[in-house]
Parts: sequence; structure tokens; C-alpha cells
Amino acid sequence: MAAELLSGSPFRDRYIAKVNARYAAFLAPGFPVPELGEGETLQISREVDRTNWLGMHSMCLEAISAGFGEAPVPLGFRCTSNRSFVVTFNEALSILQGLRTWAALAQANWWRLKDAVRAAETLDELNALNLDEGWP
Repeated sequence: MAAELLSGSPFRDRYIAKVNARYAAFLAPGFPVPELGEGETLQISREVDRTNWLGMHSMCLEAISAGFGEAPVPLGFRCTSNRSFVVTFNEALSILQGLRTWAALAQANWWRLKDAVRAAETLDELNALNLDEGWP
């Protein structure tokens, strides 16, 4: 059975679902922001969270280009702990650039794993995949 070809098999779909669940589990705790305090994270598990951080990133770029980089972000910077922090636009941008890199690496690994599942030709190859490898 393990050496069987996967063509038309439900195993591939089940493994894609496992990869998707692993990606969601990776994102669930949030992006760690130690510069704001031990254990602080930015929530990113929901689409609206990611949209909000992209909006904040744009706002930081606009404020910095207008010469307000050292001004505090008027909304504050709210973490998953529901604590708000006063940060400047420069500080916020630095954090969000780190988030962007971290998220891009996670997404690339998610895609890599899904591609590996699709490329597997046998159940043995599928079972050999390590879904915990490659996360930033």
C-alpha cells in the first residue's frame, strides 16, 4: 500500500489539509515582538489582522516621508495581549518590516510543503514529509 501511486488518491488532499492546519497553527500565536515586552505578539491569524497591519505599514511610510518618523503612532500599537504600546512611526515600521519578512518566510514554507505534497508520487514519499520543518 505504501508504495502505491497516489494518482487519484484522497491521501494527497488529506496531507494538503494537514499542511494548511500546520500553517494556521504557526500563525495562531502571532508574530513575536520582544522589543515591546517578553511574550508580546502581534495578532495575525485572521485576515482582518493582516489587513490592519498592512494599513499601519502604509501609515508609517506616509508619516515618515512627511517628516514625522519620531512622532508617536496616534492609535498606539496593540498586541495580542490587548496591551497598547506607544511607539514612534519609525519604531512601528521597523517592527512591521520584521513581521513582513517573518510572514513571507512562513508563506514560502507553506507553499513549499504544499508543492512537496503535490509532487509526492507514493504514500511513502508523502509520509516522509516533515510538516514541522522550515518555519521561521
